[in-house]
Amino acid sequence: MGQRRKIREIRELASDAARAAFGRAIASGHATQGPGAAWRLGNMLVDEGDDEGAGAAYELAADAGHPEIAAAARRSLAAVRERAEAAKRPPRST
Repeated sequence: MGQRRKIREIRELASDAARAAFGRAIASGHATQGPGAAWRLGNMLVDEGDDEGAGAAYELAADAGHPEIAAAARRSLAAVRERAEAAKRPPRST
């Protein structure tokens, strides 16, 4: 097995483990840990190129009502939505 393939497999395993951990924290209903996990999951999904999934995670974090986390989640959600809108616009001619 090549080095790059090993690295890719390790990253996939780490991503799966992180998703599971975030899911458990979100499901816990904890007032801080749940929304924080949803926001961090959104960040991870953005890094992985899944803006749709990130948007859903950010919405969950924003709706949880924790003052600081909700504010950060709303900012992150706005950025994801802006990126999606920008992708729909035709390119500017130079």
